[in-house]
Amino acid sequence: MSLFIYVGYDKFHRLAVLTLMTTGLCGCLSLDAGHRDTRTGPFSPDEVEALYGRAKDPRAFWLTLYQDQSGPTFRGSHRLHPGQFARMPFKTPKKAYSIPVISVDSIKLSTIPALIDTSSAKSWIAVQEISKAMLTPLSPPAFRTRAEHVNDQVDGYLCHIDNLKLNTLRIESVLTFVRGSWDGLDIIARGVKKPVPGMVLGMQFLEPFAFVQFDFEAREVRFSADRTYKPDKELLLASAPFASASGPLQVAGTINGKAERIILDSAGQFDVALPYENGGILRHLSIGDLVLRDLVISPEVTAHDAFPQPRIGLGVLSRFRMTLDSRDKVVHFERSTSR
Repeated sequence: MSLFIYVGYDKFHRLAVLTLMTTGLCGCLSLDAGHRDTRTGPFSPDEVEALYGRAKDPRAFWLTLYQDQSGPTFRGSHRLHPGQFARMPFKTPKKAYSIPVISVDSIKLSTIPALIDTSSAKSWIAVQEISKAMLTPLSPPAFRTRAEHVNDQVDGYLCHIDNLKLNTLRIESVLTFVRGSWDGLDIIARGVKKPVPGMVLGMQFLEPFAFVQFDFEAREVRFSADRTYKPDKELLLASAPFASASGPLQVAGTINGKAERIILDSAGQFDVALPYENGGILRHLSIGDLVLRDLVISPEVTAHDAFPQPRIGLGVLSRFRMTLDSRDKVVHFERSTSR
């Protein structure tokens, strides 16, 4: 079955339609920037075939595939430029949880709301954003997976984005999985509604930066391509090494005296979630010198299938200024400047 690409422009010379069609118009994958698509549910086999009809070999983008403990990995992705720095304000309304949704710009100068989720190893994008981001599926081989940080039964398909911008900071050769459903990101968006995320930026996106700092009180995230981060000794509460070289952001800690690997979940709208507790109060949790008491336990059922580990959510993390120092593989917890 042959495929071809049709690209149409409206009277304002804006890209209006990107349609991948099979012969006989059977099983087309149509993305119309001017109209709301009403289709629902996972991609059909024909729609998946249509998606891969425009795939390119990873080597076309100077990406080298190799295997590590986490599976297939690409060398040459998420390229940064020296000296670049960005401060990105939260786009979510002020409320009990400061949820880190920021705006990212694509090569077409289209803005996409992006949720930063440190519990997700990978990045994700909704099919509705394909024409904005100019995604290209990668194949052969065809890389598909499912989200591991939430209980999602929909496949994702690995794609390449030429570049994304955080203000003037540019990231080249971004890798993300397009969720194979017309329902958008759905559960991967973690219940965020204002604005509805079109992307989720996971640890694969965050780790190439020298540091990424979440200042929940100031409601902004700071990204540095190459600066060395030195925490303020007067404000520093604890520093915890990354507990894993890949995957979600994890640190070692203790829960009621028991040693645990704890996921730091920047998108979780709860205090703590424990796979072995359904509600109640956690009396004691510590990460290095940081001691937390009397935390509300939430039954975060969406995540337990893949990562049955304790999680700390925004109810706790938003109390601090949290910095991911990828050079030294450590997370710093500092008091907010006004506390």
